[in-house]
Amino acid sequence: MDVVFFFEVHQPLRFAPLERIMPNGDPRDPRDLFEWSVNREIFERVARRVYVKASEILLKSLRENRDFKFTMSVSGIAIDLMERWSPEALKILEEMVETERVELVAQTYYHSLAWLIDRDEFIEQVRDHVKRLEEVFGYKPVSAENTEFIYNNDVGCVLASMGFKAVLTEGVEW
Repeated sequence: MDVVFFFEVHQPLRFAPLERIMPNGDPRDPRDLFEWSVNREIFERVARRVYVKASEILLKSLRENRDFKFTMSVSGIAIDLMERWSPEALKILEEMVETERVELVAQTYYHSLAWLIDRDEFIEQVRDHVKRLEEVFGYKPVSAENTEFIYNNDVGCVLASMGFKAVLTEGVEW
């Protein structure tokens, strides 16, 4: 029996306090929406304690066992933050993909709930994510997943129309 492991990497951004974002009721620069010092501190800690250590274990397993393979989805924002604050974590991911035994899975760029709000936004984010995977890893995904495995036939049809061959979702008892 074969077992497929799916790993998901995402790091949300924390918002700044509302009174700082919109002191007079008017939004300022979009970059001001986020609490960057807190985001950096949390991301660097998570990268050091989790992303790097777990990725090193997976990379070692790939090197030691030629039959070991897995799928992985890394949100666009996680890639951006790794480039910025943990190049070591990103380098290990690149090394894993280079083994050609890791299937990268497309998703929304921000691991967002865009599907529930705006289909065009969903499609744009998935396309942006695919582009980012191609830029960073030289990899064009053939499988996709929606945030939190949200799925119905419409999701499947949209992703199929975008060229995906498979969609990851959770099991449902009929």
